[in-house]
Amino acid sequence: MTERLVLSKIESSVPEIARAISAWDSSKQKPTDLRPRMLKLRRFYGAVIRWRRAYQARAEKAAPEKKAAMLMDFVGLCREYENS
Repeated sequence: MTERLVLSKIESSVPEIARAISAWDSSKQKPTDLRPRMLKLRRFYGAVIRWRRAYQARAEKAAPEKKAAMLMDFVGLCREYENS
């Protein structure tokens, strides 16, 4: 249950983050006060994409304990983003 919930949150969040980054990139005027936030968001997006690819490659054959550890890695990414 928890695995499905996390994965559904990721699958719905990734496109939203991509849209925000795309809107920023295509904007002619980029407020300087938002630049650090967008750079942070871009780093988070890259980390989530890398995590998702690694999870998809390994999760099918992984033991439940390994899957739980991989999901906790994702939680760590989110906390790192939140606290940075």
